[in-house]
Amino acid sequence: MAAISIGTAEPFIIGGIASLTAECGTFPIDTTKIRLQVQGQVYDEVHREARYRGMFHAFRRITLEEGFRALYKGIAPALLRQASYGTMKMGFYQSFKRLLSPHHCKGLSEGVLFMRHVTAVLHRG
Repeated sequence: MAAISIGTAEPFIIGGIASLTAECGTFPIDTTKIRLQVQGQVYDEVHREARYRGMFHAFRRITLEEGFRALYKGIAPALLRQASYGTMKMGFYQSFKRLLSPHHCKGLSEGVLFMRHVTAVLHRG
């Protein structure tokens, strides 16, 4: 069986897609959490009263009163953040992981190996 070659851009592309997918899946939970945190604030007339009793109640009430799309209000900035941050984080992680693999480290001195590991730890995010 032939070895699969991973291109330089592939970890970045796959990491970006994974980050965007995760954001789409968790954003409704985050929206619900924020609504729970904001309710009952004294300084805000709109959110002064407690409308939700818990996560499931908030999720259901938001969906019934405002529609399912309300759970995704404001997702554009979150996707832009993940498109940049998540892509870089996953791409650099895989690049450093490949760079530090035993295949690339044969014949290097202990000092060079140590500095490679320190560099990887500092850049892991």
